[in-house]
Amino acid sequence: MTVEKPDVFRVGITNLGLRTKFVLSVRIWNEAEGAGPVDAFMAEVEEFWAIEAVEGGVLDDPPC
Repeated sequence: MTVEKPDVFRVGITNLGLRTKFVLSVRIWNEAEGAGPVDAFMAEVEEFWAIEAVEGGVLDDPPC
């Protein structure tokens, strides 16, 4: 699922074919317009899931 405000931000969630993990992707192109809504979204998500920044890709090893 992807939610996008063109030229401002994009938030996507997928399992990318992983068995037991999913990926939440957040991109902000226009910080002035996108930071507030994205920060509010992330605050809500963090109430239910631990958010961990990952660079370089996600693997299913070890499974969660």
